[in-house]
Amino acid sequence: MTKIITKNSSTGGDAPSASDLVQGELAVNVTDRKLYTKNSSNAIVALGADLASNNPTATDNVTLGANAGAGLTSGTGNTFIGADAAPAVTSSASNTSIGNDSLLLNVTGAGNTAIGKSALNKATANFNTGVGYIAGNALTTGVSNTFVGDSAGSNITTGQGNVNIGNQSNASSATVSHEVTLGSSSITALRCNVQSISALSDARDKTNIANTPYGVDFINTLQPRQFTWATREGSPKDGKVEQGFIAQELLEAAGVDKDKLNLVYESNPDRLEATVGNLIPILVKAIQELSARVTELENN
Repeated sequence: MTKIITKNSSTGGDAPSASDLVQGELAVNVTDRKLYTKNSSNAIVALGADLASNNPTATDNVTLGANAGAGLTSGTGNTFIGADAAPAVTSSASNTSIGNDSLLLNVTGAGNTAIGKSALNKATANFNTGVGYIAGNALTTGVSNTFVGDSAGSNITTGQGNVNIGNQSNASSATVSHEVTLGSSSITALRCNVQSISALSDARDKTNIANTPYGVDFINTLQPRQFTWATREGSPKDGKVEQGFIAQELLEAAGVDKDKLNLVYESNPDRLEATVGNLIPILVKAIQELSARVTELENN
């Protein structure tokens, strides 16, 4: 069995040249904590992970892969695994980048988690999470976003506080903030083992409480419709017949009061979305008004 011969250097940044080693020899830089050998093509190659960082002044970091964390100077608590995983990060802390080109352009952003090829590869800010192939790959200066799934949130650039879950779950616009998107435009059913979503409604968080002025008269302006889906981009919903409302008609009915009624979500003017749940208080008021009229007729 051939003996493995080891050479070493304590000079930071010192790497062996091809003439320093023969094939099978190893060279260790004990200051940089790097291990080198020479391959059959007479080229020097680095072996294994740099378990501290690419710079001895940066501590408590783990890097593995060509150029992973190559720019680290004083950053701490980072984990970078994959070719070109977070190669530009210098002094920021607590980032996790796993996958080729993940967190590629980040320099000083902290607290980011990018898992998947090219996940968050343009993100430069803080506290973003991208899990999945090219998840959040358009994000630049947006903060505190969460993208989970293949191409999730891949259209958001500067928005913040968004949550996108599911394959190609894109937000309504590139700059929208504080929006939750579940699934892509191909989703045809939203399922859960309860029939309603709970929302904050505590009186202690509200002011100027008064009876709504909208009731049966407003309901009579609405136009419930039957329609067949024929989406512009194509969807499994195409051809399906449903009952509902047309967003443009809801806006027309709301008129100058549209911001009070909030029946249409207009973040993307090219894709208007109806918020029909906001009709429930108005429907209750309309029923109460009709009930009072029936009682009055019965009493007469």
